[in-house]
Amino acid sequence: MRFIPKWVIAVYLCFSVTPIAFSFVLLDGLQKPVLPVSEDNPVITFHWDGKAPGLKDKDKVLEGNYAFASDAELMGALIDNALATWSNVSGSYLRLESELDINADVEKEDRLFSLVVKSESNISTAAGAIPTIEEGVIVDCDIKIASRSTGAKELAYTLIHELGHCLGLGHAHSNYNAIMGYSRSRRDLSLGNDDKAGLIFLYPDSYYDSEVKELVSCGVIKHDSAKVPPPNQFFAGFLLLGLLFPAVFYIKNPKAKNCSRAIP
Repeated sequence: MRFIPKWVIAVYLCFSVTPIAFSFVLLDGLQKPVLPVSEDNPVITFHWDGKAPGLKDKDKVLEGNYAFASDAELMGALIDNALATWSNVSGSYLRLESELDINADVEKEDRLFSLVVKSESNISTAAGAIPTIEEGVIVDCDIKIASRSTGAKELAYTLIHELGHCLGLGHAHSNYNAIMGYSRSRRDLSLGNDDKAGLIFLYPDSYYDSEVKELVSCGVIKHDSAKVPPPNQFFAGFLLLGLLFPAVFYIKNPKAKNCSRAIP
C-alpha cells in the first residue's frame, strides 16, 4: 500500500467508501453562502403575498387532497410542502416557515424573504429566485412566481427548486436525481441525495447521530471510516477511478456565480 500515491487513495475514498458519491454546487463557488441562521436560531420565514396563479390538474399533487380547493388554498399547501421538504432533512438544523403577508414584494432592500405572484413577460419562466449575498450571508431572497396558469405539480416542483437557491445551492447538473439540476430524470417532489448533502454541508446539525458522520471535501457524505467497504464496492471504486481519472485530473469542478440576479 505504501507505493500507492495519496491522491489515488483520496479519490478512491470519494468514490468507494460511500455507496454513492454525491455532488452539489453552491450558489457562489468562491465562498459558502448561508442564510442568517444558526442551530440556536434555525428558522427563516418566507412571506407569501396570498396570491396564486391559475392551477391546473389539482388532483395530481399532494395525494389529490386539494383537487377541489381554490387556487389560493392549494398554493398555500404547495408552499408549505416545499418548505417542509427542505426542513425535514435529517442532519440539517435548518427550518423554514411561511407567513401570509399581503404586502410582501420583490425588494432586496427590505431584508425579507418573500414569495410573490406577479405577471411575467417571459413566457418560458415559471418562477425565479432573487438572492442577495453580502459577505457570504444570504441576507435576502425573493421568489417571483409567474401569475399565468400552470400545472399544480409543475409549480410544486419549481417551488422546491427555487427555494434551494435561496438556501445557498446552485444547479447540480452532474446528478440525474438532483432537484437542483435541470437534467433530473424523474419529476417527483422528493430531494435527491445530493440535494440533501448540499443542505447538510451548509447547515450541519451537530447533534445528528446516525451512520452519516461528516461531509468530506470532495462533496460526498462519508460513512463511518471504521467500516470496511464490501468487496463489490471495493472493485467498483477502482473501476470508477479508472474511468474518471481524466476528469479528476484535468477537469475543474464547476463553480456557480454569485447570483444577485434572478436564477431560473
